[in-house]
Amino acid sequence: MGESKTESRWFRIAFGRPRLWNGVVHLVVAVVWLVVTVSEDRNGWGYLLVTIWGLLGGVVLAVAVHDARHGRGAYAQPVSHSEE
Repeated sequence: MGESKTESRWFRIAFGRPRLWNGVVHLVVAVVWLVVTVSEDRNGWGYLLVTIWGLLGGVVLAVAVHDARHGRGAYAQPVSHSEE
């Protein structure tokens, strides 16, 4: 079950074809940034960046898991173009 050429979902346009590790990396950056923000007692900007990284990582991870389950995006089977 490959990906159709007419698929125009918003997350495909916004995030492309992410892999699972892309979402995990974004979430790890969010956690590291949270630790730095809490330890240095920064103002609200640090927490805003943590929220942005966390939301971005969560959406990318959700898209990647959806693709992996349904065989789409980066997890689609390669299309073989056999010449006769």
